[in-house]
This record gives sequence, structure tokens and C-alpha cells, in this order.
Amino acid sequence: MDLNRIPGNEGFRRINFLFQAAIEIFNRSPKIAQLYIKDMRLIAEKLVLRLDPSLKREFCKKCSYLLTHLPKQTQCLGSRLYATTVCPSCKYIKKIKIN
Repeated sequence: MDLNRIPGNEGFRRINFLFQAAIEIFNRSPKIAQLYIKDMRLIAEKLVLRLDPSLKREFCKKCSYLLTHLPKQTQCLGSRLYATTVCPSCKYIKKIKIN
């Protein structure tokens, strides 16, 4: 199967490049990394591409701040266990279910 014939392949390549660039530049300039994540989300929205859930967990959905380098805390809400991360930029609390 020819990879160039897969619909959205060019968009996924751009998204992958921008995410890797954001991770590389994050320590030097978090604002530029935030801009790369915003561009990545805009490309996915314009081309109607779904981002992988594991990729979505790596950044804040409110301000696009990269959360990969932050510690995660476990928290129990009701009978469910969650890993929580607080965004240092906008103070949004991101919760991820743990089985």
C-alpha cells in the first residue's frame, strides 16, 4: 500500500513534526512550544483529523501548554482513581482515569 494515498497522511506528518518540535524546544522556550501545539491542533481541526488520546494527554486543552515534564499525582474521586496534573500556565486540572 502506498503511504501517499492514505487520506490525511500529510496532515499527520505535519502534526507529528510539530509535536516533536514542541517537545525539543520546550526547555528553551515554553511559549514557542505552546505555539507549536496550537498550530498542531489547528491543523487537525482544519483537516478533520482525530488526535490520538495518548497525544491529547500530553498538553493542556485550555492553553496548549506542554504537560509531559510535569509530575502526575494520583487522586481518588468516588470509586474511580485518577492521575491529575495541574497546568502551570492556566491552573487547569487535567484528570486521566486509571483502570
